[in-house]
Amino acid sequence: MHFSTEVRWFFAGAVPADVYRWFAHGSPSAPATRTDGYLMMPSAAVGIKRRTAGKNALFEVKAQRGGDEPVQLASGVTGVLNHWVKWSQQDAPTQQWLDHLPTTDLPWLNVTKTRQLRQFSVTHKRVTEVDPEASQDEGVQLELTALAVGHETAWTLGFEAFGTPLLLPSRLFHVAGHLFGASPFPQHLATPLSCAYPTWLASFDSKRPDHLAVSI
Repeated sequence: MHFSTEVRWFFAGAVPADVYRWFAHGSPSAPATRTDGYLMMPSAAVGIKRRTAGKNALFEVKAQRGGDEPVQLASGVTGVLNHWVKWSQQDAPTQQWLDHLPTTDLPWLNVTKTRQLRQFSVTHKRVTEVDPEASQDEGVQLELTALAVGHETAWTLGFEAFGTPLLLPSRLFHVAGHLFGASPFPQHLATPLSCAYPTWLASFDSKRPDHLAVSI
């Protein structure tokens, strides 16, 4: 079981060059591309994801803890804070998990992601950037990801604090304040653009069947 607190924004189109330059000020990971399948759940408070290819095959269930919280992370930077608990298993057969759901006829949406990470530790309010590939039990990740769903493109910027639940919001705030204080983000980060993945995925609904597949 894994606890996280997150703030995320979504934008249409390709990642702008000035955003890539801002992200590269630190020590980001190399871009990595993968495709994740999301089960189109009727509630945005639950997310189910599968990754079937490669050595990082995964099945993950994610449930929201509490409601959405509007926040201001820095001057001119607002968003929606979400708290989550996640269960995941490597190399888990998808059908084994789906058998426990009340229905298995929901469609899947495949999202191709090209993702980069920066990672931080927070000790006594001191923020330190660390190796993005390092394993930490407690920390904060900043993610920049280019997204493709069918022929549509989008991108997302997101903070995820992980570890001890009570400490997560303050750690996320410390890292966001540290980054935006040192270098303002080149795009406007506002609450109307901020939501969790399940809410963004809900825009690809049954009215757009070309993006959806029932097969597992």
